[in-house]
This record gives sequence, structure tokens and C-alpha cells, in this order.
Amino acid sequence: SELQSDGLSMEAVPSVEKDIYPATGGFLQFKKSFTVNKKPVSIDWSLKFQPGAVNQKMKVKMIIFYDTLSNSVTTTFYPSPTTFNIPAELNIKVTGVSNISAMGSEPILFAYNDPATGEWETQGNVDYIGYDPVNNTFLCINAKVPHFSRYGFVRRAN
Repeated sequence: SELQSDGLSMEAVPSVEKDIYPATGGFLQFKKSFTVNKKPVSIDWSLKFQPGAVNQKMKVKMIIFYDTLSNSVTTTFYPSPTTFNIPAELNIKVTGVSNISAMGSEPILFAYNDPATGEWETQGNVDYIGYDPVNNTFLCINAKVPHFSRYGFVRRAN
């Protein structure tokens, strides 16, 4: 299927919504294959909650956006703001993305958009972020999500 557009950005449809529980935690996963500019893309995004991450049952939602103006992908989690007792772990695998290396050689960093400032603030607690240009695959392994906000990836010089 093709991504749907609202004119300024594109939203991957459908979003994912699940309950998480204090005793057992929970798991959200969004897997989809689609085309962008007539090229196949597949995404597998998951968010794992450990037992004890929340104090009460909570319905959580994950929406993945593709912004056509900046050619960027972000994820917004709801309800926001929500802070967790134990950070959730985000894992991402995207295949079919060929323009990441063209964005520069600076490291790819995990970040959230601070609503108070509008700035992207980096989150350093990630096991691995990388891009394989041979297989056009982007991987993010165990990015810690301490609170719900809008998250994405940025490139910045150290």
C-alpha cells in the first residue's frame, strides 16, 4: 500500500494501539510494507514495556510519520506526556531507505522533540543505531524511551 498524505506530511496507516499493564508490561509492534516513490520499503517498529513500567493499566498508541518536506521519519507516542518508572525499549528495522548516507557523515542519534523549546534533544541510551548502505537497511536496537513524546533520528557533529 502507499502512504497517505495530508499535503505536508505522510502518516503510516494504521497506527498501533495496545494496553500495557503494571504486572506484565506490554508490547506494541508496527510492521508494514509499502512503496515510497515507487520503491519498496518495509518497516518493523516495536516498543517493549517491562513489568513495573507503569502504575496502572494504560492504553498506548504509536503513530509513525513520514515528512515529505524534510524527508524524515518520526514516531509520536500517546498519551503524551507520560513518564515511565522503567523506560520502554524501541527497536526499529527499516529496509528500502537509500538516502540516509546522503544526509551527511555525522553519527545518527536518537532524539525527542521537546515541546517547550521545539528543539530536538538527543537521548544517549541506545544499544545500537546504524545504516547498512549495501542492503539499504536502518537499525535501531533498544533505544530507551523514558517518556512519551515525539521521537526521531537526527545527525549532529560531536
